[in-house]
Amino acid sequence: MLFTGKNYKVRKREEETPRINALKKRFLSDKFYVDIQRARIVTESYKKSEGYPMVIRRAMAFKDIMENLDCVIQDNELIVGAQNGSSNRSASVFPDSRVDFIRDEIDIFETRAADRFIVRPEVKKELLEDIIPYWEDKCLHSNMLKTLPDETRRHQLAENQCVNGWCAFANGPGHYVPDHENLLKMGLKGKKEQAEKVLAEIDMCDKEGIRKMHDLQAMIMTIDAAITFAHRYAAKAREMAEKEADETRKKELIRIAETCEWVPENPPRNFYEATQFVWFTELITQIETNGVSIAPGNFDRYMLPYYEKDIADGTETQESIAEILGCFYIKLAEMVVLYDTQQSTFIANFAMGEHLSIGGTDKYGRDVTNELSYVCLQAQMDVGLFQPNMSVRWHNKCPDNLLKEGLRVVSVRNAIPQIINDEVFVESILSRGVPMEEAREYACAGCSEVQLPGKTASLLMIWVSDLKVLENALNNGRDMMTGKQFGPKTGEVEEFTCIEDVIHAYEEQLKYYYKQAAIMMNTEADVHRRVQPLPWMSVTNGTCIEKGTEIWRGGAKYYWTSMIALVGMANVGNSIAAIKKVCFDDKLYTLREVMDACKVNFEGHEDMRQVLLNVDKFGNDIEWVDKITVDMMNLSYELGQKYVDDNGIVHEFKDPRGGELPRSMWPSYLTVSANTAYGKYCGASPDGRLATTPCSDSICPTQGSDSHGLTAMLNSMAQLDQTQATGGVIFNVKFSPDALSTEEALDDTVEVVKSYFRNGGAQIQFQVTSHKTLRRAQEHPEQYGDLMVRITGYAALFTEITPEVQEELISRTQYEELA
Repeated sequence: MLFTGKNYKVRKREEETPRINALKKRFLSDKFYVDIQRARIVTESYKKSEGYPMVIRRAMAFKDIMENLDCVIQDNELIVGAQNGSSNRSASVFPDSRVDFIRDEIDIFETRAADRFIVRPEVKKELLEDIIPYWEDKCLHSNMLKTLPDETRRHQLAENQCVNGWCAFANGPGHYVPDHENLLKMGLKGKKEQAEKVLAEIDMCDKEGIRKMHDLQAMIMTIDAAITFAHRYAAKAREMAEKEADETRKKELIRIAETCEWVPENPPRNFYEATQFVWFTELITQIETNGVSIAPGNFDRYMLPYYEKDIADGTETQESIAEILGCFYIKLAEMVVLYDTQQSTFIANFAMGEHLSIGGTDKYGRDVTNELSYVCLQAQMDVGLFQPNMSVRWHNKCPDNLLKEGLRVVSVRNAIPQIINDEVFVESILSRGVPMEEAREYACAGCSEVQLPGKTASLLMIWVSDLKVLENALNNGRDMMTGKQFGPKTGEVEEFTCIEDVIHAYEEQLKYYYKQAAIMMNTEADVHRRVQPLPWMSVTNGTCIEKGTEIWRGGAKYYWTSMIALVGMANVGNSIAAIKKVCFDDKLYTLREVMDACKVNFEGHEDMRQVLLNVDKFGNDIEWVDKITVDMMNLSYELGQKYVDDNGIVHEFKDPRGGELPRSMWPSYLTVSANTAYGKYCGASPDGRLATTPCSDSICPTQGSDSHGLTAMLNSMAQLDQTQATGGVIFNVKFSPDALSTEEALDDTVEVVKSYFRNGGAQIQFQVTSHKTLRRAQEHPEQYGDLMVRITGYAALFTEITPEVQEELISRTQYEELA
């Protein structure tokens, strides 16, 4: 037994998990290829389906993919299904989403700084000669650019961006939690029966009747196709079993075949079948959308009935369940997306955000922590990879032991799980108009973005670099690095006579760029609706079938959208504080002198830079500078939800897809690795930061500036109103390995986390790796292939991220003790 009674204590047990060790070894040795099988299938399908309604064309293409994609079952696998046939960590090409970057960058895929892929000569030839020419004017990205207003398109294509359309601009939507619980209860057969019933009752004379008919027909086609996909895996497993000499593996293959013949068509009968069902749902959604962060959600609650049944009747043991979960986790980690070079630096090392939550409460506020919660943690201890992106959901009734065992996993495996405060997140969701019983059953996708399983559609997310916005404000709307005018003219710095003038200019720039972000969001929703409807994702949502409406057209109950607004927010607060202190209070330099020094990256002005660096910084429990930074974050939050039209009328930003919420667009407090990428777009800043170096990460202090200890830093963080963070929030803390090395240290850290949460903190996560280890990994990467690190809202393998991101991680303050 893993656990005796209620003594839930996870442990490192590599010698006891040979299957997981073998699968992980293969995973780490897998090569990354560009795979075009899906691209070939979807291209031929589209050529045959011209003239049909788009949602039907999408369903026809989905059917062709499910019927023809290679079925691959690797040695030792218990959970099966792969996104292509090249290797388990190869990326499929989605030409229906975007092709221009493949044409432009195909020769550097193998040598670029991040996310390198091998392109076989025959693959390159087929892409350039057959696939790309068909899609150049038809794909999602091409339609986005053609639909954007000229002014907004200029920002999207700018060399040094303030605003970027990100994933949904060139990929299918993600940041989505399927309705796993009800899918398991109904099976796809039950979903098909529901769809056929709704279809039979449609009034074809109603203005929406024909549209609903097409939407439901498309959903039914994808249900049949998904069942076919599973049956093909069953046939593959039986074929392999007939040839298998090893009796143990033969039995495993027969079990795989029997499982895939049953699920997802039917409700699962046991934990193994339920896990395979969940994986098929995750995988097939990825194959349809190419989106980021398709999440398992509240896994330990909807899977608990299958776990309890199997443990009670002796079908499974805690050890065998942990092994099934380990196989599932490795499948999640295999997911990759082929990004262009820019996006690959925004999301280093395939941050797929397949977020699995444990703990939390039910709709009545009762703690739902259970034995499976701890087995999920044990499986993470066994596997130790970067997916799933796991979180422990804490609340006032949460057992301390769940936090402690989560931290124990972090102390050994580093980075995962993160810890999320239900008390703050539920309050945040309530503030949006969601009822309490639904808010309590939220789940996270991606980093920590909030979803309501079965009720919300995928998030749309727009990048806004607040530090670049401040740079615009201090240069009369110009990009300081190129001199080009992008923002509105809000005054030269000579005209600013007080800090309030600086803040006013910043506010006007923010208003302008948030309007551009909203235009991008509206464009994304419009183009996706027209060009890339998603009948399969609609099946996995809880309300699309009953409404007879595809998910982009309003089939979901709730829609909300996040702008990632806080790239470099600590830099903004520190810069405004430095300007106030140095230029207006102490009058050591004029603001023009400071900006002239920034333009030349402080060359010849090191004395000035040191003065600016030595001004108090956010994150040290210093009231005046913390207040400035918090005020700037609040300003960003408030302006990110509304705009003023040319007549002076205030409007709430609203998700254009519809839904039941009065306000449905707000900022997120997270950056992924865009703080490094966006830093390259920013010149030197008045806080003393040098040009092109990383911005601050999420809500965290600037790298290395939190010098007054952990308690002071936590006090600064607690000044933020984190109930604003419905769009997600990330707070990174870096410990030395010794800080979590004893039982007493783990107990003390539990108390630190609880204290921070009771002071209003929404989320916290830890990286537990020494500077020395990271430097050794840079020097000898071949020895550290499985070294996992916490980037921001996600974790990654250290040796697979870019040198710039590695250095940003190393530059963060490392705490040696809990004080």
